[in-house]
Amino acid sequence: MNDLEKEDAQVRGEMQRIGAWITKQLPKYWHFMLLCTPTGNSGRCNYIANCRRSDAVRLMYEFIEHSKGQFGEHITEGPEDTELGRLRQKVAQLEGELEHYRTLIEPGSGKV
Repeated sequence: MNDLEKEDAQVRGEMQRIGAWITKQLPKYWHFMLLCTPTGNSGRCNYIANCRRSDAVRLMYEFIEHSKGQFGEHITEGPEDTELGRLRQKVAQLEGELEHYRTLIEPGSGKV
């Protein structure tokens, strides 16, 4: 295991510890997501959440769309970026719906 892998393993362990604490502090039907990344443009990011991945992805896109007008006025964005963001949000929503319907199907019978 190299130094970056050791550091990532340490960060993941700490994030899981923090995540367990956060979950205990929240009301029963509340979820959270935690993203941690080193300073700079490393391309590395660790993520934990106490909800389904498809819900987390959809919520991240919703947050980005909602916050653009409040926090990113200085950032210019082309129409293709907006359209791509909307498409990604829709894909995440559809993934969530598929997961929901998958849980409704009886195992092995193929019946809904």
